[in-house]
Amino acid sequence: MEKIELTLYIAGDTPRSKKAVRDFMDLCKDKFKGAVTFGIIDVLERSDLARKEGIILTPTLVKMHPARVFR
Repeated sequence: MEKIELTLYIAGDTPRSKKAVRDFMDLCKDKFKGAVTFGIIDVLERSDLARKEGIILTPTLVKMHPARVFR
C-alpha cells in the first residue's frame, strides 16, 4: 500500500491549533496505523509554504501524496 502524506497547517500556539494537532495525531495513530507520513506547518513561521499551497484558513489538513485529483 502506498503511504499517504498529509500536512496540517496551523497558526501559532493557540488552543485551536493545539486541539487540531492533538486530533491530527490521534487520527494518524488510530486510523492510519503507520500508513501515513505527516508534517505540521505553522503558517506564522512559514507563510511562504502556506501561500504556495493557497492556505487561507487554519487549521487546514492537506493531502500531499498521492497527488490530489481535481475533477
